[in-house]
Formats: sequence, C-alpha cells, structure tokens
Amino acid sequence: MHLLQGTPHLNRIILNPPEMNMAAVEDLELRSVDITSAFTNGDLDQEIYMKQPEGFHIGGPNKVCRLRKSLYGFKQSARQWNKKLHSVLTELGFKQIESDRSVHIYSNGEVRIIVPIYIDDITLASKSPAAIDKYVQLLSQHFKCRDLGATRFLLGIAVERDWPTRTLNLHQCQFILDTLEKHSMSDCKPVQTCYQCFPES
Repeated sequence: MHLLQGTPHLNRIILNPPEMNMAAVEDLELRSVDITSAFTNGDLDQEIYMKQPEGFHIGGPNKVCRLRKSLYGFKQSARQWNKKLHSVLTELGFKQIESDRSVHIYSNGEVRIIVPIYIDDITLASKSPAAIDKYVQLLSQHFKCRDLGATRFLLGIAVERDWPTRTLNLHQCQFILDTLEKHSMSDCKPVQTCYQCFPES
C-alpha cells in the first residue's frame, strides 16, 4: 500500500490499519456508506431542554423545548451516536474487536464482513458483494444512508486499486490541486530550489 504525503492523523486512524492491507491482499470488495445527519440518530438517556429556536415559538416566551434526539454541538452527541450505531451493528450480528473499537466484524460460515468506522463514514469490506448489498440495505432500515458505491475516497484521500498486483494506492492529488486553486497558484511554474545537504552528526 502506497501513500503520497498523507495526513499523519488520518493515516494512523483510517488508512494504515490491517483491514486495508487485508482488503488489498485478499481482494476484498470495498463499499463506502455515509450516514446522513448521524448525530441526530443518537438516543438521549437524560432529560435535556433548550430555548426555542429563533422563528419557532409555541406558548409563552418562557417555554422551552425538551429534546427527544441528540443534536450536533452537544458534548455527548458523539458518544450517543457511537452507542446507537454499535447497538444496531450488534443486532445485525457484528462483533466489535477488542484491539480496535472502531472496527466491527460479521462472520457466518464463508461470509465475513469487516466494517471500519470513522464517525459517520462506514466502509464494508468483504469477498461477497451480495453480502455487502444485504447489509447496506439492513443499515438503511435503521438510518438514512447514502450508498457511495465502491470506495474511491476515504476522508478526502483517493483510493485506487490495482487488482492484478493486489495493491491499494492512496494519494491526495485532488487535495493538492484544490489547495493550489485556493491560493491562486494553479498556474504556477515549477522551479529548481537549492537545498544544502548537511552531513549527519
């Protein structure tokens, strides 16, 4: 697996775990799924009230709203979403591995599905496209999902597969192009830069 100038934090969490190496070596299909408004799926286990939002008023000015679902911005939103997703995956037969709590595995006979998760970005890896289709459909019964198809990007990092050699190429070419465009340098010309090498002490 090859990576060009990757972001160290993302490389550690997403791009260099054993699951990606396994996907390349074992020719696993990779499918990306995005959960829409993930944090709002979290169930609250305590009473939380908020002021009525601007433009929405019921009753007097001192009336407040009791929240039934988690919202973005709460300190506990990420935890409640994680608990909700874990409970759904457990219900579907997945088990959370002890060495990496962000990875769930389903295994039944010859069918095995590996699911690494980064907040609301879910990747399903399996040799069985039919099994992936089935569990994408099952997930969509619990959450509003966007099936992104075969994995082409993970957190902005492009994923290119070379099936004959069983390798994955990871790069950030588009990020580099977007950065050049952002700083009005997309038409800049490359120049040689002198670099003085210092002997190792």
